[in-house]
Order: sequence, then structure tokens, then C-alpha cells
Amino acid sequence: MKSNVLADALTNNGKFQDKDGVLSASDVPVTLYVAIGNTMLTIEKVRSVRIADDAVTLDTRSGTYVVAHEDVRGVRIENESPRAGLTA
Repeated sequence: MKSNVLADALTNNGKFQDKDGVLSASDVPVTLYVAIGNTMLTIEKVRSVRIADDAVTLDTRSGTYVVAHEDVRGVRIENESPRAGLTA
């Protein structure tokens, strides 16, 4: 995925904010799909994304992933759901 397409997908919906070149997530879960050879890797609960010229760095609760731009195949941004115990 081209870097501008990835950045637009994350920021245009208001779920990520650009802070000094690092796209930081709000508390809405974001999942990125990355191709590693013939295998699709699902990276869940992405907290921040740093897009550099040669790679994309993804930070999650469990670790940090560095992948090539062309290996990022998709982004899933979940809708906010009501918290337990709250009613509208």
C-alpha cells in the first residue's frame, strides 16, 4: 500500500492523529493486514504507525512490527461500540 493511501485511510476517519510524523490511534481498535510471502498476518490493536520512506513501523500492546509499504494490504477500523452498563 502506498504511504499516502495508508496515511489517508488512518487519518481521514478521525481515528488517528498525526503527531510529529507518528500517526497515533484513539481508543478505537485498528487492525492492519500484512502479507508475508503467501501468508496474511493480522496485526491487531495497533496504537501508532510511523511511515518512513522505506518501511512502516506498527506499535501494538504486544510489540513493534516493521514491514515494507508494499506488504501492507488492508486496514480495518472498527466502529465504536457502547460500553457495558451505558444506555442511550
